[in-house]
Amino acid sequence: SILSTAVTITFVMAAYMAYDLNSSDLMPEVNRTRSVYSAQEYSYRTKDHSNANRGLSYQTAKSLTENIPSAEVISIHMPHRPITCEALGGEGYKGRKRGRFVDRNWWSIFNYEFISGRPFSDEEYRAGRNVVVITERLAREMFQSADVLGREMLIIYIPYTICGVVKNVSSQFTIAYADFWANYLSQKDIEMGYGSENVAGSTRFIVLAAKGKVNEAKKDIGRSLERFNESLRETTLEIQPETHNEYVFSDLLGINPTLFYGLLACIFLIIPAVNISGLISSMLDKRYE
Repeated sequence: SILSTAVTITFVMAAYMAYDLNSSDLMPEVNRTRSVYSAQEYSYRTKDHSNANRGLSYQTAKSLTENIPSAEVISIHMPHRPITCEALGGEGYKGRKRGRFVDRNWWSIFNYEFISGRPFSDEEYRAGRNVVVITERLAREMFQSADVLGREMLIIYIPYTICGVVKNVSSQFTIAYADFWANYLSQKDIEMGYGSENVAGSTRFIVLAAKGKVNEAKKDIGRSLERFNESLRETTLEIQPETHNEYVFSDLLGINPTLFYGLLACIFLIIPAVNISGLISSMLDKRYE
């Protein structure tokens, strides 16, 4: 009974640590509790529900985030995905790494630890310059050194200048994680979009709400979505804005995270309860004898 109780307590502690690791404000995701993410983006032709697509185009994301009064910072980005990259003039890694195209505000929401250099500036971002921030691990794989500021790498066979190197980011941080972060506006077409009225694409956005205004930010996004749909002729867009916990746990587990961990704790507690009840039952049997 003592052993089963100890094991149960260990499992409960592990479950709590896993929940805390994925929900608390930790570097580089230091604003988890104030972040609201665009999620479950789904657009379709209103008349017959045809031409359905996931995601947002860049222009759609820009329109949706123009008027969010409760927002402190808004960042438009692409989710990380495998992207072809290699060192220009180096003899190291050539292949596919997890990369993101992000805007200037990305660096205001997340707090990466820079080993050298800096994030790309607002001027570089708006000018659409080919600049990129990479991790120390990728720098060593491509150039056999972390001292790579000013050197160039090819991203989808286009030269990018390395302006900063950050400490490696664990894949545990599902939002901040990547091997490199390139200037979103450096892309030639800036993703014109596809689907009905070019609403769909591979863009998402993050709203960093002012303190105490997370729920208000979700409502503001909903109102902005209503205005955007009114401007469309034949298309309907649906978005489910989610807080960090909703985004990370609900998509992974399919249920509310609080409910999931509550059920998990109950299941763990059943084991020692059954053992203790068995112990008490045997003691009572001995007394009756």
